[in-house]
Amino acid sequence: MAASDIRKTILEIVNEARQKFALNTVSSLTADLDSKLMVELLNDVVNEVSDYGNWKEMIREVEVTASVSVADYSIETSALVKNIHEIAFDTDISSMWLTTLDDILRLNRSRTFSRPRQWAIIGVDEYANPKVRVFPIPSSNENNKVFKITYYQKPRQYTTADASITPQYHPSILVDGLVARKCLEESGGSPTQQYAAYVADFEKGLKEAYNRFNSDSGSNTFFKPSFGRSRYR
Repeated sequence: MAASDIRKTILEIVNEARQKFALNTVSSLTADLDSKLMVELLNDVVNEVSDYGNWKEMIREVEVTASVSVADYSIETSALVKNIHEIAFDTDISSMWLTTLDDILRLNRSRTFSRPRQWAIIGVDEYANPKVRVFPIPSSNENNKVFKITYYQKPRQYTTADASITPQYHPSILVDGLVARKCLEESGGSPTQQYAAYVADFEKGLKEAYNRFNSDSGSNTFFKPSFGRSRYR
């Protein structure tokens, strides 16, 4: 399978969608008003695909250094964090235990200092990075050791200057979603039969792609009941 079968640039995705509307392809995303609009619509599609689930394509890792007597830490990354998968401390094999906000507030009132075993999200900092609070609070023995954090990255918003950028998601999904949104835009927001057909293709492709690249691996298990004889009566 060629790389172009599973990854395409923003410009290639926009041009493939344009061809479905019998429009000429363009060499840049600023060629006309339609290509500029499609970039905005593509951002909506990318956000919708991201919200569908935790895609393995977006898994990233980062380390945060522990400081003595400090319980709260910001997870600073080069992009926005969508969801935290796990946090492990130092050389521990098992990850730390995710607890609730109420429990972490209650536990930290005891001011216990030791090796961190639990964590909870308590908000975000001024840069929209998630902030976590750990328990117990790191003592002098844990100073300068690291929290190893696995998280899902939130996709960036694209602009007309990103023609050569390649999104992480399967291009056929993005094209189908872009065509559906463009169809809805052209109808003035009124869902037509053509729009319904495009949306059905998008939702089917989205489900299949997520199952193929995500649910068939890891710890997720899905059970689909059989229809039985009643289906054919």
